[in-house]
Amino acid sequence: MKKNKKDYLVKGILFFAVFLLTYTVINILSLGRAYFYFGMPFEVKIPVIPLFLIIYASSYLLIAMPFFVLKRKNEIRKLIYIYSFIAAISFVIFLIIPAKVVRPAGFEGFMAGLLNLFWGYIDLPYNTMPSLHISLSLAGAYLMRKYFNFAFLLVWVFLIAVSALLIKQHYILDIITGLILSILVIFLFRKWK
Repeated sequence: MKKNKKDYLVKGILFFAVFLLTYTVINILSLGRAYFYFGMPFEVKIPVIPLFLIIYASSYLLIAMPFFVLKRKNEIRKLIYIYSFIAAISFVIFLIIPAKVVRPAGFEGFMAGLLNLFWGYIDLPYNTMPSLHISLSLAGAYLMRKYFNFAFLLVWVFLIAVSALLIKQHYILDIITGLILSILVIFLFRKWK
């Protein structure tokens, strides 16, 4: 059983490597393209609060946690399939409907500096709809519901969604489509063993 779980952890690492490579290539392909703006007029009034980068960055932890928390090989296999379907559907949407978030400039301070680094080098403003951070976080939370308090995990996903707005990483429509995508893929695999 341990060997099988180790095999799936290796597959998880391979998934993330392929995911990051594909996401980077799609970001590069998005440079200079015409893009769609899905922000609603009132969203420009939502303040930027750089401190929320900490909560947003916690999505990486929530997305990776299931690979270490899930105990059975069928759970890890289901995780890989759900994450892969979410990523594949998102990548196709990114290519067909390139979306971009408009970010303000002129922030000062330590956290603002970190936010500017994040915006400039880690997560470019392209390919925002659906939000992969939200869809993968919700899927990870759902798959860990037997091991952690599900309400706590849902609050965590909610805080990640709020933080995405407060650091101008996503618009509300990006978050909603990320949630819908995750729910649809989870529903697709709900009875899969």
